[in-house]
Amino acid sequence: MSGQPRTAHVPYTLGHDEDGTWCAHAWLGSNGGANGNGATNEEAVADLREAIQMVIDEDGVPEDIRTLDLEVAKPAATRSNRHTRRHGTPGPPDSS
Repeated sequence: MSGQPRTAHVPYTLGHDEDGTWCAHAWLGSNGGANGNGATNEEAVADLREAIQMVIDEDGVPEDIRTLDLEVAKPAATRSNRHTRRHGTPGPPDSS
């Protein structure tokens, strides 16, 4: 199968910086990370896609990236902050 195209699933985050610019970031394992920016979320993702392609062209597809497909239920509004508190980001105090 050498030389055959393959799909690499690359998780990324998308948000705004302090100036309102859309920013996309993907962690590429031992190859480091890639970033994209744009005036819209679509522009940031397109920019990120180009950055990821440059990393892959230079270093190859990272073999140490793993992904999981999870089926999850939508969390209740009162439980939405539990995930961030478990991972060290302070959330609002519990009302219980």
